[in-house]
Amino acid sequence: MGLIMHGSNNAWRKYTYIDKDNDVEFLPNRLLQPLKDEIDFLEKMIETQLFMSYVEWQVKTDPFNKIDDENMIDDGSTEAAKL
Repeated sequence: MGLIMHGSNNAWRKYTYIDKDNDVEFLPNRLLQPLKDEIDFLEKMIETQLFMSYVEWQVKTDPFNKIDDENMIDDGSTEAAKL
């Protein structure tokens, strides 16, 4: 879903408009809207139970995860993760 502008020599054409006088007008919304849509999608996705379950599973199955819940010092830094 990522936007790659340098993918071809004429990718700039997707983000411009050439009027009847051959003036080129840059249309930034054509460049930015797909990125905004992707961010909106990601914000909604990370709030789902499926995504949270996936992250929990990744943490549990990560062989490099050395977190020991009983010996963990609670300095409040985990509050953001609980929200």
